[in-house]
Amino acid sequence: MRFRRALTLLLVLCLSACSGTQPPSLPDSGTPPADGGDTPLAVTPSVLADAYLGDTYAAHLEATGGTPPYAWSLASGALPPGLQLSAQGLLSGAPTVTGSFTLSLRVRDASGGEATQSLALSSFTAPTLSTATPSLGVVGAAYSFAFSLSGGRAPLTLRVASGALPSGLRLEATSLAGTPTAHGTSSFTLEARDANGRTVSAPFQLTVREGLTITTATLPDAYTDRAYGQALSAAGGQAPHTWSLVSGALPPGLSLLGTGVLDGTPASAGTTSFTVRVADALGASDTREVTLVTFLPPSLGALAPLSAYVRDNVTRPLNVSHGGKGPFVFSASGVLPPGLTLASAGLLHGQPTQAGVFTFDVIALDANERVASSPLTVTITALPAITTLSLPDGTRGSVYSHDLAVTGGAGTRTWAIASGALPVGLSLSAQGTLSGTPTSTGLTSFSVRISDGNGRTDSRALSLEVSAPLTVTNVPEDGYATTPYSSTLTASGGRLPLAWSIASGTLPSGLALASDTGVISGTLGGQTSTSALTLRVTDSRGRIHLRDVSLQVYALPVVTGPSTSLEAYVGIAVSESYGVTGGKAPYVFATTSALPSGLVLSTEGRLSGSPTAPGTSSTQVRVTDANGRTAFRTLAFTIYESPSVTTTVLPEAQRGEPYSTTLALSGGKAPFAWSLTRGALPSGLLLSSEGVISGTPTTVGTTSFDVAVEDASGTTATRTLELTIKEPAALFTVGHWNIEWFGADANGPPDGPQLAHARDILNASGANVWGLVEMVDNAEFDTLKSQLGAYQGFLANDSAYVSNAGTWYSSNEQKPGILYDSSLTLEGASLILTEHAGLFAGRPPLRVDFTTTIHGAATPLVVIVLHMKAFDDETSYNRRRDASLELKKYLDTMPDTHVFVIGDWNDDVDRSISRVGGVYRPTPYENFLSDSLHYTFITRALSERGEPTTTGYPDAIDHTLASDELAADYVSDSVRTLRPDVELPDYADAVSDHYPVISRYDFGGSAAH
Repeated sequence: MRFRRALTLLLVLCLSACSGTQPPSLPDSGTPPADGGDTPLAVTPSVLADAYLGDTYAAHLEATGGTPPYAWSLASGALPPGLQLSAQGLLSGAPTVTGSFTLSLRVRDASGGEATQSLALSSFTAPTLSTATPSLGVVGAAYSFAFSLSGGRAPLTLRVASGALPSGLRLEATSLAGTPTAHGTSSFTLEARDANGRTVSAPFQLTVREGLTITTATLPDAYTDRAYGQALSAAGGQAPHTWSLVSGALPPGLSLLGTGVLDGTPASAGTTSFTVRVADALGASDTREVTLVTFLPPSLGALAPLSAYVRDNVTRPLNVSHGGKGPFVFSASGVLPPGLTLASAGLLHGQPTQAGVFTFDVIALDANERVASSPLTVTITALPAITTLSLPDGTRGSVYSHDLAVTGGAGTRTWAIASGALPVGLSLSAQGTLSGTPTSTGLTSFSVRISDGNGRTDSRALSLEVSAPLTVTNVPEDGYATTPYSSTLTASGGRLPLAWSIASGTLPSGLALASDTGVISGTLGGQTSTSALTLRVTDSRGRIHLRDVSLQVYALPVVTGPSTSLEAYVGIAVSESYGVTGGKAPYVFATTSALPSGLVLSTEGRLSGSPTAPGTSSTQVRVTDANGRTAFRTLAFTIYESPSVTTTVLPEAQRGEPYSTTLALSGGKAPFAWSLTRGALPSGLLLSSEGVISGTPTTVGTTSFDVAVEDASGTTATRTLELTIKEPAALFTVGHWNIEWFGADANGPPDGPQLAHARDILNASGANVWGLVEMVDNAEFDTLKSQLGAYQGFLANDSAYVSNAGTWYSSNEQKPGILYDSSLTLEGASLILTEHAGLFAGRPPLRVDFTTTIHGAATPLVVIVLHMKAFDDETSYNRRRDASLELKKYLDTMPDTHVFVIGDWNDDVDRSISRVGGVYRPTPYENFLSDSLHYTFITRALSERGEPTTTGYPDAIDHTLASDELAADYVSDSVRTLRPDVELPDYADAVSDHYPVISRYDFGGSAAH
């Protein structure tokens, strides 16, 4: 039997101003709760009592209706930190922050019914009453003093709890006012009460004096970033009043004027006490010690970004990092994520309801209404949600692949089967691809689950049907232009008869499809083509299968390649390649008869080998394409033999370095014996009978001698050769220099002195290559180059050298350039990263490709000249950092290339020149520093020893970056900044605001790595 009763429960709030108060229990009615019957379940409290910071809080939540017992939970929003909600409906704890919190409470009864109620809960600090001593009063002088109250729920009221106010004074709201009528000291106690009845009291003494009296009791706070102009006050006496400092010292930066004004701007924070004196016109005086508190301006510092999901409970306390006077009141400027609230005490809380990236300013107002603000970025991510509602059918024995879809989530999203099983032959990848080849038919139901990188999940029930449909089992055969064609289409499954048609596309000219037999036939025209067709086959039950196919019409194959007459020499390798036009790949090559002994033709059409006997012969080269079509080409051979020394020039050697080279010959019959017939080899070298000159030369110079080779039959050949021994190569020197506005004296130094000094500095440097930036005038550069006898070079807009010069650099703007000496062979030049030119301030870097000798071998060398974005503001810093990221991506594609990146990087590598809040930012080139295995800033030594590369900045901002291949050859401690200003006092005005930077590398001898 069910009993109907309106279950009415009371919301009992137990709040106490004293910590440790225990929550009261529910009143005992003496009767157990009965079945709620048909009464709807409802949450009865509509309001929650206020809480106070640090006090024990307890509120029993109650409900009516439904079927007990009840289970309570938080539906949305967030509890104030320090409070918890039990399943029995007890909201308890001690709040640790202040603010207003909106939350939705949910109650669920025994039968599964639910009810929710949105409530607001506010947390306050206890009311406080400042005990600052009231200012002195003077008999007959108007008096006013405001007491400082804070905390609690407004409004706060003030009353005299005990004692009496001085005669003539009264309490108005939170201030004393009136005109004292008698001197003396009055003691009294004031009580402050907030809107909830919370009270606080404090004792005070107020002294009323006669005659000249300094009435200033306290001074308003000062800040180090604002001028201070507070006037001291006095009452009584005979005007005028004259003020002076009697003892103590004013805060640095302030002075006391004779008029009583404290003037100036304090230089540091702190509390300072000092004694002042006032004298009137009759010589009467009064003194008083006063205290001035100086604060730094409040600052929030840089706020770390916050990430959360939609409907997460977000709680983020915000604090002032330094400065200001508490307490602080927080607010926001801009759009907060919907669902989040910033409490006045600095707690960002709530449940976000919308995904997105939200940036707003957090504003903190201190006790003196000084403002600090800082941007905060909050990223709200939508919860993962599977959007796939149904799956396409599968076909037994056919490959199946379908990507499941999801929205929301963060990080790597991983799919899995939550319940059930997939059709046999299918699997679900972690990336959400349902794939495989089903092996049986039928309808299968299962549930899938998605988990994002933070463990958030979603599930969905799906079903997949696998059937065995009608299937086209072949594709049309390829055809050949101008030839008859016939190809029969086939299908499996379905019920006969079958009807064939073309669903889309057009057959090649001359062909037709017979609908009853599936035969495509006719005579093809003379054009090659590719026809994309969709074949349709329909069985007698009306089931249809479509298949996309391609009918390719090729030209008949034709063998291409070298001349039909081929000459070769006995013992000399033959290498020829035959090709084919027309036909269908892959192709197979063969001959119709035997080749000369020693030669073979590969199936790929490569004729190779060494003839072993002279003579003449002929054969045909046959090519067969993928469809079995053939073509032929006649080939006639003539094989000769005649020994000949083919080596004409010997590679140069270096004194003291191991040397080895093999002499070459053609013709003749093996084996061969080499000998020296005239002269002698350089000291330290020997000629073996196999024709190898090897050893370690000990002297420099050029030696001439004759060598002879004798084949197995005694036939000889001779050759006169020269071998040059040189001293080991000198060190390789790399330089870079920002020559300020070179050739544009309207913007930079005058052209004449700049060109002359630049010429002298470059000529004296001994560098093998120079990377130059801020080069403007091409004609002026050509003049400079003509006066540098050892160098060649060009600027980035010179299309004769730069393959994609285009219009990136005009004739009157700054651009990079290159100078190089004869140790380098120019291979090409181009502008790189043009798609990211904005990150480089519109100046894409110049890449120059050289070949030079490194450890005795001709080696490609890439020199990249760049000019990064200038200035120390945040935007410029970010562009340098992003440009560095794109540059490294580019360099990482050349892992084995010798690369220098040189020029004006406009920032340092130990820390940035840019600061935020007075603190230096990290270097924007951290991505290179963290990859020390592959890249080295050679100029980092300049940064570490504080050596500037400009006349103005105290930092090294011109840098050399070397790949690991080059860094291994760096000569230790060789990097340095050239200082022409030592001999040129007017260097900064006449030449440049940057110094040249050079470094050296040992490319001689054998490789050390």
